Amino acid sequence: MAGRSQYWVDIHQGGTPLGAGFFITARYVLTARHCLRRIRRDDDTLDLHCADGEVVAARLYQSGADADLALIETTKPKDWSIALPRPDLPRARDGWTDPYRPTASDPYLKGLIEHAPVPYLCADGTTVQALQLGCDQALGDYSGYSGSPVERLVEHSEEHCDSDDARLLGILLEQHLDRENPDRASGVLFAATIGEVLERFDYFGLAHFERILGLRLTPADPPPFASEPSSVVEPPSVVEPARSSLRAKIAEASALVDGLEDWVSRGLLDPDEVRVMASRIANSIVDAGIAEMTR
Repeated sequence: MAGRSQYWVDIHQGGTPLGAGFFITARYVLTARHCLRRIRRDDDTLDLHCADGEVVAARLYQSGADADLALIETTKPKDWSIALPRPDLPRARDGWTDPYRPTASDPYLKGLIEHAPVPYLCADGTTVQALQLGCDQALGDYSGYSGSPVERLVEHSEEHCDSDDARLLGILLEQHLDRENPDRASGVLFAATIGEVLERFDYFGLAHFERILGLRLTPADPPPFASEPSSVVEPPSVVEPARSSLRAKIAEASALVDGLEDWVSRGLLDPDEVRVMASRIANSIVDAGIAEMTR
C-alpha cells in the first residue's frame, strides 16, 4: 500500500473487528457511529489497528449529536506521528478516492462526486450534510468501507500521496439501496462532509479551544487540521522556567491560530469568529505571561 495515505485504522474490541476510522487529529479518531453498534455496553475500550501495523489503545469519546458519527480518543499515544491530510471543501464533479480497504483482497474505491453537499437521511434516522458519490467499482456491498476517509483524487498521480497533496473531504457512511430490490445495493455512496463533522462535535468548536487556552495551554495535541504538525515542546528546564513555559505557550497558540486561519481560507470557519478567537488567544498569552513573570 506504498504511496497511499496512512492515517486510517481498523477498530477492534476484544479481537472482534468493528469497522473503519481515521485519525482526524494526533489524538482522536473519527468513525461512523453505526460501526460501534456491537461495542459492549459495560466496556468502551477499543484497539485501533493502524495502517503502519501499530495497535493503539483507545476508548469511545463522544457520539455525534443526531448524526451517524463518533469520536474515539486514544489512551496510549502512537509511537510515531502520522501525516494527516488537510480538510477541503468538496465540489461536484471532482474525483474522489478512499485510501482504505477492509482486506488485502478488496479494491480501493474511487469515482466522481455527483452532488455536494446534499441533505441525506441516514438509516439510523439522522440527517447530515453529505457528498453523493458515484463509485467506479461495482461491488454490490460496500459495508466494510463505512467509517473510512474520502479524499479528493489527486489528478497528477495514480497513487494517493501521504503528503500535503492529500485533501480530506468527508467520511464514508453508507450506500444507497436499489429501489427495485432493497436487498441489492446500488453504486451510489454517501459521505458526511468535514464541515458536518466540525459542527457535530464540541471538540472542534471555538469554545473548546477557549477551554484549552484557559486551563492549560500545553502542546499535548496539535491544533486540529493544522497546515503543518506542531512541534513537540519539551517541558521547560530549571533554567528560566517561567520564560521557557511562556515560550511554549506562545508556540502552541501560534500553531493554533495558523490552523484556524487555514480553516477560514478553506471556507470551514467564519472569519469574524476566528478574529475574535485570535484576540482572546493574545489576551490569554499576555495574562499568562504577566502571571508567571510576577510569581
